[in-house]
Amino acid sequence: MIKAIAKYIEEQRLFAGGERVLIGASGGADSTALVYALHFLRERMGISIALAHLHHGIRGAEADEDLRAVESLAARLDLPLFSERCDVPGLAAASGMSIEMGARAARLDFFRKMAAGNACDLVALAHNRDDQAETVLLRLLRGAGRTGLSGIAPVQSLEDLQIIHPMLGISHRQAVDFLRVHGLAWREDASNSSRDYLRNRIRHSLLPLIESEINPGIRATLARSAEILSAEEDFFAAAVDAAASACRVGDGRELDAARLLTLHPALRRRVLLAWFYAVGLPPQEIDFDAVRAAEGLLADMRGSSGVDLGGGWRLLREYRRLTIVRPARAAVLAPPRELSVPGISECPELGLRVVIERGRGILREAGGMPGRIPSACSISAARLAGRPLVLRVWRTGDRMRPYGMAGSRKLQDILCDCKVPQARRRRVPVIESLGEIVWLPGYRIADDWAVAGPDSECLLIKLEPFKG
Repeated sequence: MIKAIAKYIEEQRLFAGGERVLIGASGGADSTALVYALHFLRERMGISIALAHLHHGIRGAEADEDLRAVESLAARLDLPLFSERCDVPGLAAASGMSIEMGARAARLDFFRKMAAGNACDLVALAHNRDDQAETVLLRLLRGAGRTGLSGIAPVQSLEDLQIIHPMLGISHRQAVDFLRVHGLAWREDASNSSRDYLRNRIRHSLLPLIESEINPGIRATLARSAEILSAEEDFFAAAVDAAASACRVGDGRELDAARLLTLHPALRRRVLLAWFYAVGLPPQEIDFDAVRAAEGLLADMRGSSGVDLGGGWRLLREYRRLTIVRPARAAVLAPPRELSVPGISECPELGLRVVIERGRGILREAGGMPGRIPSACSISAARLAGRPLVLRVWRTGDRMRPYGMAGSRKLQDILCDCKVPQARRRRVPVIESLGEIVWLPGYRIADDWAVAGPDSECLLIKLEPFKG
């Protein structure tokens, strides 16, 4: 098993040497085998390793035993262990996700935090060839395209998190046999036998049926197909990225509908899929039906139109642009937030991070697109004089006197003139102080808040994407 893992690591060039690797250790057979394998290979590969374990708060005493087993494993191999507890059922209920989706989101957040906080370059997970086969078959049954059927990638980049899968070249049986031969203990998760989960029904019923009746090597066949499609995905990725970049409008949360229509259908569908993920549409809502819904909106460019995608999400075409919103929850999810002056304030509900610094000079926006992120401006420090600054969303009736313009204007008229789609307006950020609009980000500051001159004291305000 260790030879097979080493060969796969070298074929896929998972390590360059010198990396600190965080291994996701659940206590199960696969992750335990991965820990022993990388511990054995660490000098050959030129890496150092540490373990990470998330207690999901799902299986009570059994989960407590899992943690103790991982603690024992870390102590036995003299490895650092980073662990944390999380209420996944509560998280899933609050966000409307399934337990499975909630657990996955919690794990990714945990790994991201542990890797960043402990100077780890990579996170290694123990998905194996059987997991790959199950993933491909599951996605095929749900109607996935080439991207989905490429399965689990050897290397996966999720923003600032780099995940590797060193065990995709071996089976679960090989991991179990390795542990048994060497008398090494592991934990069995009873939920892996439950038929409540579709993946388990594929694992325990469908795949064995295909093996016995059609193709005894179906798991290897599916894994090989995923490997072929994954390589082709890498080849086509550059073309998709270039097309997506050309179609994005403003901060990337909208697409140019007219430009989309010029693309080959295959490329257009890939751009739409990439956009769905980029704007935060939940993975369970991303399928071919969502792509077809978008194409349906492109078929008739007259007026405005929209379609529901599920889960409260809605796809709209306005002003020859496509946008995705969840209007029913926008106001609830984005209550007013007082900002730290100076300091850093985060508003995950709007996907924003606000940085305020003291300085001197003038930084102005002139026109542009309200709500564009990132954006920055400077306002008069003397004018603020200790008053609070508040971040909130646009409200009906808001008015301001834009810098350099005569008289005040309704923000609603500004948004209309700038062709901000109706559905996006409820998420356009506004900075105010004691009810007075200070800045409409992406557009202009209010005239009364202008910095007097290039040497005058100011507050530099920057709105950036919130990355969690």
